[in-house]
Amino acid sequence: MKFFDRETKSALEAKEDAQRIAFAPVVFQAARILRDNGMLRTVEAAGDAGATEDEVAAKVNVSRYGVRVLLEAGLGIGLLIVQDGRYKLTKTSFFLLNDTLTRVNMDFIHDVCYQGLFSLDASLTTGKPEGLKVFGEWPTITKDCRACRHKCRKAGSASTIIIRIRLSTRHCPLCLKTNPHDCSTSEVTPGAGHSNA
Repeated sequence: MKFFDRETKSALEAKEDAQRIAFAPVVFQAARILRDNGMLRTVEAAGDAGATEDEVAAKVNVSRYGVRVLLEAGLGIGLLIVQDGRYKLTKTSFFLLNDTLTRVNMDFIHDVCYQGLFSLDASLTTGKPEGLKVFGEWPTITKDCRACRHKCRKAGSASTIIIRIRLSTRHCPLCLKTNPHDCSTSEVTPGAGHSNA
């Protein structure tokens, strides 16, 4: 695996990556809130002109302080730029808003995995899905997720998730070998010839 066989970053780049890892949960949640509360969509609707803080605040159900905090977070995360006091989307925020696979994956991580990941170390030690206890006493997620009233059901059926994982692990090595910047993100329809998933 020659892609991983050498260090390519400078010390400064490596330190920046370390900081991104340290703040990753904050970045994830701020980005998700910007997406879900309509702030990114408001900025998108403003087009090339962009939207001011006042214009964004008038469109969303968020305190004025919250709007400012989230807009500043969006700048730091790389979801927004600001020119003459007007906020505009970046390419990253465009995909966060409009790419189906990105939306599904973010929902799945937040609604199904996020709290359970607090028990990841225990799961790796015991070999058991310790994190599932946040939903109930489940032996596996595939058995009970469909019947669950929690948001995990909304985030996608277990079969869809498994199909996506199987397709990714089957095709990504080939995809990365031929074109590492163009992996397919085509959607998978549940039940379409994958009954054994």
